[in-house]
Amino acid sequence: MISGEQRRNRLIVGALGVATVALLVGYPLMVTSGRDAMGVRPLALMLVGMGALLAPLTRRFLRRTLGAETGRSGPGPGRGKRNRVLVVGALCIPTVLGLAIASGERVFLQLVPAVVYGITAGIFAASLGAPVSLMERAVRTLIPSAPEFIAEYCRGLTRFWAWFFAGAAAIAAALAVAGPATYWTAFTTWGVPAAMVVVWVVEFAVRKTRFRYYYIGGPIDRVWAHFFPAEATPLGRQSLAYIRKRREQLRREQAEATRGEVQEDPKSPSR
Repeated sequence: MISGEQRRNRLIVGALGVATVALLVGYPLMVTSGRDAMGVRPLALMLVGMGALLAPLTRRFLRRTLGAETGRSGPGPGRGKRNRVLVVGALCIPTVLGLAIASGERVFLQLVPAVVYGITAGIFAASLGAPVSLMERAVRTLIPSAPEFIAEYCRGLTRFWAWFFAGAAAIAAALAVAGPATYWTAFTTWGVPAAMVVVWVVEFAVRKTRFRYYYIGGPIDRVWAHFFPAEATPLGRQSLAYIRKRREQLRREQAEATRGEVQEDPKSPSR
């Protein structure tokens, strides 16, 4: 059963994810067409306004994911680093857009994706200094009952995404400053999103094959379980044991809730 809090968390994550992808994919096209139609300064002013509108949703998302409570969370060195990265990020984008407004130069508009990628890399990297990495926090925000043995894998995945976005930031910045505008548009419009999709697909296959965690039991789980049975590996057996334990726990909770409802119902027949 998905609780109301989990459903709200998923809606917030989904809404911000759609908005982020739409903004990153649409931003280069907006810069190219908007610069010709409006000019650099009016376009930069419009982007500042859009950022102000998205700020509350972004703040709420970051509070839920970066500040999500888990059994091993707590004030550690990673939290201070994350806060510093967020403060720098909150200043960098308005600063770059302010330079575009002041100078009227297109290059500052083109540097915005590089800044966004750099901030994202910093957030991922900073979370590695905390007991709970960013990817694990995100997972536990959506699935509070996720098993403990995913922690090391999530930490490695967090490290990978930090390097990924750092590389994307370096390439985007180089193309913005010295590359042809068509190359910058192609890289930021579909190059980075396409690479992310490929990584997501490969990571899904690696994760599914490594953990063999078939809790949902849907078509994908059934196909994967046929070729990669959970009983065949130690980590798969650990996943299987956790699933059995979790399902038994849910059955007990459901039975206790049903007994409580029967006892509270005055019309229920007494035994």
